[in-house]
Amino acid sequence: MSTKVLIADDDKSMRQLIVRLLEVVGVTDVVEACDGEEALKCFAQDRYDLAVVDWEMPARTGVQVTRAIRKTGSQIPILMITVRTERDNVLEAIQAGVSDYVVKPFDAQVLREKLQRFCQHVDVLKQYKQSTGAIMKVEYINPFITSVISVFDTMLSTELVRGQPFSKGSHTPEHDISGMIGLSGKAKGTVVLSLSRATALSATEVLLGQRPLAIDEDVVDAVGELANMIAGGAKAQLEQLALRVSLPTVITGKNLSVDFPSSVSPVCIPFDCPLGDVTVEVGLVDQPASVPAAV
Repeated sequence: MSTKVLIADDDKSMRQLIVRLLEVVGVTDVVEACDGEEALKCFAQDRYDLAVVDWEMPARTGVQVTRAIRKTGSQIPILMITVRTERDNVLEAIQAGVSDYVVKPFDAQVLREKLQRFCQHVDVLKQYKQSTGAIMKVEYINPFITSVISVFDTMLSTELVRGQPFSKGSHTPEHDISGMIGLSGKAKGTVVLSLSRATALSATEVLLGQRPLAIDEDVVDAVGELANMIAGGAKAQLEQLALRVSLPTVITGKNLSVDFPSSVSPVCIPFDCPLGDVTVEVGLVDQPASVPAAV
């Protein structure tokens, strides 16, 4: 399937590098912008599947471009390129709606792998939408997928490789511990970050510097923090869809029932992860528009 990419960077040599790397992964439909204002003009004139933006640009910064794109309601993945590595900068970018983050200077292979991952992500979601007849709107799912990938990469230094989405028959979580994020507004339901025991223990070790022996309060807190950051990363995109995100809660055990809408088969997105098994499960249903009261 054809993927169209917008590149926004005031450095011509950087744009040329990104174009070459996209060609390596099979993407040739690319539009280049040399500053933030031009990027937004290009975005307004066409439809894109992925945007690659530099933080430091004339006219508008990459963060400002990201916020402007999200205000249009677009949910496309946005890859930020920057020299900023401080935690506050990373969180600012995620909260603005950035999907992932590449820090300069970087190895070209690192950027190529990220571009390939996002292009594959775009294609798989298109395929899923076609094969299911859009049982659940892809735009509801995409913000969580990109946010999970970004948070694991940024906070756990762990690369997730997204697997094939599938419709799930049950309302029980896939793994041993799960962070649940409620959504309301234009659609209502639940998003679940579900981790195996091994994944949860390893993630807690990365965050706290010490490996727990079992799923204890520290592990619950760590999974809750990851779910909170993922919700925060998705929030900027979801607000443009008139969706509100609740504070995550954590449950342990695989035999509990998740509060998905009863009429919905949740969409399950598995990830290959060096730490262990990770899935994101999304169960949402559109809410009917309110009917004006009779006068």
